[in-house]
Amino acid sequence: MNVIKVKNAPLEDFNELMVWLAEYENEQWDKQIRQDYQTGKLDKLIQDVMVDIENGDVKSQLTL
Repeated sequence: MNVIKVKNAPLEDFNELMVWLAEYENEQWDKQIRQDYQTGKLDKLIQDVMVDIENGDVKSQLTL
């Protein structure tokens, strides 16, 4: 689908495309995070977070 077709698409088709794009983007994000985790790219970040948790340097974002 090219830009002109998107611009002229019926609203229902446009919304369907947007849902598909959002799902595709989420899948790509998940794939990248999984790959980064498996290759160790997140190790330092995870280690830093664990230290912060152990030191009590984090606040819960949960509200009851």
